[in-house]
Amino acid sequence: MSNKDRSNSEWGDGTRCVWGGVEDYPEGVTVMPVFQGVTFAYNDLERWAAAGRGEVPGHIYSRNTNPTVDAFEKKMRVLEGAEDATSFATGMAAI
Repeated sequence: MSNKDRSNSEWGDGTRCVWGGVEDYPEGVTVMPVFQGVTFAYNDLERWAAAGRGEVPGHIYSRNTNPTVDAFEKKMRVLEGAEDATSFATGMAAI
């Protein structure tokens, strides 16, 4: 299965729950690992700042984004057939 096929809308819900939105999983990974780290490091300040501004892919601090939440949001986008998705820790955070 090629990476570009992993969000196929013709799949059933069960298949989309497992493979939907995972086009960037590392080779051979079948389950998204849970990232428990809080901060993420970069080799240079420009790349860090660009990731913080959302100009390039990346994460700065887990309260804002992290790979586990990113994978969840991609799966929800695929399952709901939406353009994009976001998630919050609480209902009040969403408000």
